[in-house]
Amino acid sequence: MKFIRKYIFLIVVLLNAFCLRAQEIDTVQTDASVESLIENFVEELDAEVDFTELVEDFQFYLQYPMNLNDPDYDVLKRVFNLSDYQAYQLKSYLTVTGEIQTLYELSSIQGFDKQTVYRLLPFVKVEPIRNPYKINLKQVFKYGRNQLFVRTQGVLEEQLGYSEASDSLLEARPNARYLGSPYRLYTRYGFNYQNKIRFGITAEKDPGEEFFKGSQKNGFDFYSAHLFIRDFGVVKSLAIGDYHLQFGQGLTLWTGMGFGKSSNIASIKKRAQGIRPYTSANEYGFMRGAATTLRYKDFEWSLFYSKNTIDAAVDSLNAEEFYIASLQETGFHRNATELAGKSASWQQLYGFNLTYKREFSKIGLTMYESTFEKDYLKNTSFYNQFDFSGIKNQCVGVDYEAYYRKAGFFGEVSASANGGWGVVNGLNMQLDPMVGISLVHRFYSVDYQNLNALAFGEGTQNANEQGLFLGANMIFSSKLTLDAYYDLFSFKWLRYRVDAPSNGSDYLVQLNYTPSRYTSVYVRYRAKTKALNNSSDVFLNKIYPSEKQNFRLHFSHRLMRNLSIKNRVEWTAYDNGVDKTKFGFLMYQDVAYNFQKIPLNVSVRYAIFDTDSYDARMFAYESDVLYAFSIPAYYYKGSRWYFLLKYKIANNLDFWLRFSQTWYVDRDLVSSGLEEIQGNTKTEIKAQIRLKF
Repeated sequence: MKFIRKYIFLIVVLLNAFCLRAQEIDTVQTDASVESLIENFVEELDAEVDFTELVEDFQFYLQYPMNLNDPDYDVLKRVFNLSDYQAYQLKSYLTVTGEIQTLYELSSIQGFDKQTVYRLLPFVKVEPIRNPYKINLKQVFKYGRNQLFVRTQGVLEEQLGYSEASDSLLEARPNARYLGSPYRLYTRYGFNYQNKIRFGITAEKDPGEEFFKGSQKNGFDFYSAHLFIRDFGVVKSLAIGDYHLQFGQGLTLWTGMGFGKSSNIASIKKRAQGIRPYTSANEYGFMRGAATTLRYKDFEWSLFYSKNTIDAAVDSLNAEEFYIASLQETGFHRNATELAGKSASWQQLYGFNLTYKREFSKIGLTMYESTFEKDYLKNTSFYNQFDFSGIKNQCVGVDYEAYYRKAGFFGEVSASANGGWGVVNGLNMQLDPMVGISLVHRFYSVDYQNLNALAFGEGTQNANEQGLFLGANMIFSSKLTLDAYYDLFSFKWLRYRVDAPSNGSDYLVQLNYTPSRYTSVYVRYRAKTKALNNSSDVFLNKIYPSEKQNFRLHFSHRLMRNLSIKNRVEWTAYDNGVDKTKFGFLMYQDVAYNFQKIPLNVSVRYAIFDTDSYDARMFAYESDVLYAFSIPAYYYKGSRWYFLLKYKIANNLDFWLRFSQTWYVDRDLVSSGLEEIQGNTKTEIKAQIRLKF
């Protein structure tokens, strides 16, 4: 740990130098709850994902705050994570007292602790309720906002996949190099009128993919377009092009993001949006076609149809019969093998959802049929023999929500065509204004087959799992709160890398201290245990409990009108039950400064890390250009730093520049395969420009 101790003094001095008394300002930092959700999501998935859709609503309400005298309770719960209890108390307050006169009144509403109020303030306002106005085209194009983004990024060091190769090597191994340039290119145009009329197009080329040549003569490798209309007479929503479907608790049909466990226990209840436009650059998991929701009194009727090409590995039974051996979800088309699977098949999906909805209760029915162009016949092993195979599948489910007094109930039951089924039920209850609890039980049979399910659970699929989650939130004072949960789960059949029935647990305790609107501290401990094969015995894979423990101390503070800092220290320990325990350490310092005389914002981070192995890795959210995301995994030994500049060239023109570098002390090679770098550093540069008109 000499490497770590060498820099501790530097970090502490830097932190103390900035911890001085200064004036306050009402500026907005990245929402801490959003950062926590993203970090948890990436840690479980361990993949690169575009989170654009997650932050779009935050960006919209940052520019156009919601009037709390005429609130959209669905948005307050779905976007800003208000609990059913808090939403109910807000409605009761408005009913009894009339319109809110000032945002300071929020603190007097039961259930609105300081952290909740601070989280809401940048996104809400209070003003008299205005009469609704009719939409006309002149108004739409006059007050609608257009945005055009252009972004490029790349790794500065030469990676093996882009290095020179002899003709003989490429002839013997066609996949030994990537076909395209090492840069990612991204462009996006979007039009938005009050979140009621939206249309746009997104295009992206991944590193290694060709651009206007070879296999990509049409330019970008991926294109997406959408038109979305909301609240137009009986039409609650209409989507044409690319879109997402989200109903109930995600057990029957849910595409897009679906977050699970986090320190915010209210987030375990999914907030389905029904139909929403697709705007990210993820190249899988979305619908392409048309969908609409029609509203009549308390009934909502959603109809949807999608036919989308999919990436797949296609194999043959004979010269005339072909089948899908596996689905490919990376979106990469950089060499001959990846290109062979591009749009190799299609998937068609159509169905409906019928919902009876009141303000704080609803019940819904969802039915759909999904069809592949070719039979899906994955390679069968003992652990996956109950997974879906074939060309067609149907699923039907019933979901419900109800709020009574201080308790909110929710759940869904669903069945697939083969007779497999699943059920999830939950309860959010406010025992008193200072104590809230959440309870979720789920049971997913081993043969429940649904490739479009994303309900609460531990596994990557909603099958072969049962579990019980218990969470609690306690408010000790206006400054001190506690979040905790315990999740106990079991798998009655084999799983990938687990050759026997198994069980596990996951628990978290987080203490939050918020002495002022501009200072927050939290301490977190999390421990997760799951079974895993150990192949040290050549005759039999023995099952051992693997446990990962994390301890984190996080501090953020706004020092003055234009200066803020964040600091984190985190330890981790990984024990697979056989080998020596692996340990890890991470520490970082963030500084963000907004210049007063020039339109320039600067964010800087310096981090040091030391882990014994990849299994002891840690993740940390980083500031990035708008609608781009960086959540790197820290492992091995080294340091990482980045700086982010945002310069406002004109009122309608913004420019971002981001430079980051990871330096490894104990490595001579970075990454592996075609991503391999000869050396001990990896440097990335990213630039983006936004035009608003």
